[in-house]
Amino acid sequence: MKSKQEELKTINLRDYFKNLANIWAYRMRIVIALLLISFSTQAMADLVGRMKCEVKSNDVITTKEGKPQKFIGYEDKFVVGDKLTITYENIYSTFSVEMNDPVRDDHFMTASISGDDQDRSFHKSKYSEGILLRSKGFSNPRFIISSTEFENSIFANSEIISASNNLKSLELRRYYKNDWEGLYFSKFDLELQIAILDCRHISDSLDIFIEKLHFEHEKYEQKLLEEAKDRQLKALQEK
Repeated sequence: MKSKQEELKTINLRDYFKNLANIWAYRMRIVIALLLISFSTQAMADLVGRMKCEVKSNDVITTKEGKPQKFIGYEDKFVVGDKLTITYENIYSTFSVEMNDPVRDDHFMTASISGDDQDRSFHKSKYSEGILLRSKGFSNPRFIISSTEFENSIFANSEIISASNNLKSLELRRYYKNDWEGLYFSKFDLELQIAILDCRHISDSLDIFIEKLHFEHEKYEQKLLEEAKDRQLKALQEK
């Protein structure tokens, strides 16, 4: 038979270990919550992918007095053999693709579509897996042009990346593993520049970039569905 003192000691030990277990469980819940916050923050974090592209050809075609003229690039701009950088990124709900000449510090082509763009729209391709993101006009303070005629578009899947901003366009296509071929062209007045590129990823975030495009597309579709339901409800209430 245990004495009352031994029983009290046993009860105290049981309570001690029970309290210790509760404290441990509480701390574990805090750790799990912090991990979930961390994962959520990482999911919302800025995403950046980069390619290094060698210029294989660089032609400018124009006309003078009805006669065609052809030149090799522009003065003080990139030339054949130069290495250009292509960056695609996602910052929260903004997607952008940019071309940069690091030698001359020249950011000469950007397509950027913000989550604040009222006319932003998503489209699924009929012929290939991928999401096309389009918008007219944008509120990004880095850019001066804000005309509603200035349309931006970005498309991406596992084999193709394309971006345009009406004046300039970039098309990239994978031809072997990490090897990509591309075409860049820009139009100004009666001049057309066409450059052929050979590209390699130096920071490959394409899969995540595509996932985020799909995620934003699902949010967009859900928003349209909710707006349609609200209109139907409003119409019924008015009757």
